[in-house]
Amino acid sequence: MGKTTVKDRPLIKKVDYLGVKVSHLDVKVGHLDTRVGNLEVKVDNLDTKVDNLEVKVDHIDTKLDRLEVNFVHLTAKVDNLTDNLSNLTDTVGNLAGTVDRLTMTLDDLAAMVARGFEHMATKDDIAFLSKRIDLLEDGHEQILLRLENTVYRFEHQDLEKRVIKLENKQAKI
Repeated sequence: MGKTTVKDRPLIKKVDYLGVKVSHLDVKVGHLDTRVGNLEVKVDNLDTKVDNLEVKVDHIDTKLDRLEVNFVHLTAKVDNLTDNLSNLTDTVGNLAGTVDRLTMTLDDLAAMVARGFEHMATKDDIAFLSKRIDLLEDGHEQILLRLENTVYRFEHQDLEKRVIKLENKQAKI
């Protein structure tokens, strides 16, 4: 370029001024870029939060489905209990009728007891039975004494085997 003249100086000042303004605009654009970047990060964070919320909503939905199934199951149990209560009420009614049939008056019971005492043993019957029991006890004691004095069969067999062995040893000598 050539020489600058005085005429050109205001233009140079304006160019310099515009250059400063452009550099200020560049700084502001840089700040805006930073802010846009920060906003993008915030939007990404919000997207993540929305995704997490969707997962939580799905989890709650699943739990609500389970609750619905549990309520259906509970309703079935309540219906079953209602049926059982109805059956129990019928049974209690039947038992009340049975109790009424089984109820006897005191007079009926007294007559039954009196008939039972008619067949009771007399003192003579008791004395006779007492003598018979004494005889049975004596016989039982005699049998026990005989059993105590007898050799058990397996002991007898063991002794016979030992005697045979001893006799065989004696014969060899």
